[in-house]
Formats: sequence, C-alpha cells, structure tokens
Amino acid sequence: MASDEVAIVRSRPGWLTAICAASLVWAAFGAMGLMMGVVGLVAGPQMQNPFQNAMGPSPPEEILEMQAEMQREIQAVSEPWMPISIGLLVVQGLLIVGLAVGAIAALCRKPFGRRLLIGALVFGLSVEAVQLYPAISIQLEMADVMERMMPKIMNASMPASAKMPPGAPQFGSMMKAGMRMAMMFGIMFAVVIALAKAVFAVCAVVYLKRPEMVALYAGLPADADDFSVGELDENDFDLA
Repeated sequence: MASDEVAIVRSRPGWLTAICAASLVWAAFGAMGLMMGVVGLVAGPQMQNPFQNAMGPSPPEEILEMQAEMQREIQAVSEPWMPISIGLLVVQGLLIVGLAVGAIAALCRKPFGRRLLIGALVFGLSVEAVQLYPAISIQLEMADVMERMMPKIMNASMPASAKMPPGAPQFGSMMKAGMRMAMMFGIMFAVVIALAKAVFAVCAVVYLKRPEMVALYAGLPADADDFSVGELDENDFDLA
C-alpha cells in the first residue's frame, strides 16, 4: 500500500499524554507514601509519643505512665498487621516502578511501554482494593486506643487548678467526638482517593487498548478499514 494512501498515526494524542502524566503523579505520590510507610515501620515506636516533646524534657511521672500505656496498646494493635504492612510496601514499590517506567516508555512511543502501563494500571487497581481493608482496620483500632487515652493525657497535662474544671466530662466527650469525626473523615478521604484511582485506571486501560492506540505503537494505520490482514506480521497482534 502506498504511503500516501494510509493514514498513519504520527502525533501523540493529548489523552495519551494526560494518562501518562497522571500515572507519573500516581507513582510520585505512591513513592512519598512508601517512604512514609518505611519510616513508620522503622521508627514507629519513637514517633508514637505525640506529647513528650511538647511537654518538655521531663513530663510528670503520671503522664509518662499514660504515654507508655498508650504506646503499648498502639503497638499491640499494629504488630498483628506488620507482615501485611511489609508485604503491601513491597507491592507498592513494584507498582511505583511499573507506573513510572510504563508511563515514560509510553510517552517515548515504546511498544513495551503501552503494555507495561496497562499491566501496572490493572495491578494498581488490585492493590488499591486489597490495601483499603487493612488500612481502615488499623485506623479504626488505633482510633479506639486514642479515644480512651488522649482525654486522660490531656487532663493530666493541665495545671492542677484546671485538671477537673466544671464540665470536664463534656470536654472529654467533645474531644472523643472530634477524634471520631477526624477518623471518619480520614477513612472517607481514603475511600474517595481509592475510587478515583480505580476510575482512572479503568478508563486509562480502556483507552490504551483502543485500536488507534494499538496502531500508534505498532506503526499501523489509524483506521482498521484502511489496511488488510495480509499486510500485517503476526507479531503486530501481540500488543492488543
């Protein structure tokens, strides 16, 4: 077939650029989350004392005991999830590499980049679905510990004249309600982000598997009606 009779896809479509850019953003935020997760696993016990620095180098013994009790309870909550958390971090690292390499290669019009990006997006869809349950479960269990311990620590940190002011029970209830609302907001935010990633992944995979995208990376005509099967090599079909 003469070259002037075939409409070959030459330029990179805008939607393809947008998908690759969004995949790189996903990988970048995933890398930040991965680093925070690693730091949390390595230095978790040292970072679970939110008031020690704020109260000075030598807080009262009563507060130290409460803080130690809260740390023990938080550690008891997180330890059973440790193997799952480590496994999810490893999986997250693989996803980040797949998204980043696939997006960059796809932008460079490398055929393997399209395949890798499709695989990474499908993999990311699975990862988001799997990691949502342990993340919410850990947050709920830790919220129960914080709701019980934080009002006690806050009350103990007050001056002696203000430890038991009128309406202190209401103060404790308000603090618990505020923490519960913050926890629910965090869960809702995580669910919304996961749903947004899922919608993006599905739409991106559907777009990348369209015939014109297959043609773009195979160097074939954009319109399937413009060429015959006899003109193709069998290797051209392994991109679909």
